[in-house]
Amino acid sequence: MSRKPDLILLCGKSGSGKSYELNLMYNRYYKFLDKINFLTINTTRPPRLEDIESIDYNFCTKKDFDKEKYLVKKGFSTGEGLHWQYWSYGLPESSIDPDKINIGILDPESILEIKKMDRFNLKIFFISAHPQLRLERNFRKAESTRAYSEICRRFLTDEKDFQILNQLDYTIINNSYSEENNHNYYLIYNYIDQLLADKDNMS
Repeated sequence: MSRKPDLILLCGKSGSGKSYELNLMYNRYYKFLDKINFLTINTTRPPRLEDIESIDYNFCTKKDFDKEKYLVKKGFSTGEGLHWQYWSYGLPESSIDPDKINIGILDPESILEIKKMDRFNLKIFFISAHPQLRLERNFRKAESTRAYSEICRRFLTDEKDFQILNQLDYTIINNSYSEENNHNYYLIYNYIDQLLADKDNMS
């Protein structure tokens, strides 16, 4: 019986530092891209100031988005009246490499869907940060755009969406105020290092 593909998923509320951590992981394991596959979500929403193309998201038109077959897919609306908009998000089936350690970021609802599929050797890390710290980070990011209402919307939506976490088995990574704190990231690195060692032993 063949081994299920390895899939590491990060999740965290807005401002928790999950994208920052994913970028750190990319830099740390850049020399292992022959064994590690960093996943990128497709989305039809426009980039935010802090977004990095092809790392945080693949930004695409609705036409290009609809060409893909997705492992998980969802969308949400924002605004009202003339300012109403609908954005789609999806993790393409084709982005999963069964021979590599797949690493990405998803919301709890999508992670729960993937867990129910029982197709992967799934490991979940929840990046946690104090609400005040999360707000401070988001408001600093929004100083140039003044998109404060969007920050408030995302903050309140997270409180509802993350209630589903109690249906998942996950490891908490505490992201504190102290920049000198290692944020417990070693828990993630140790897990990845062990998977890499296992792959070396199998080859």
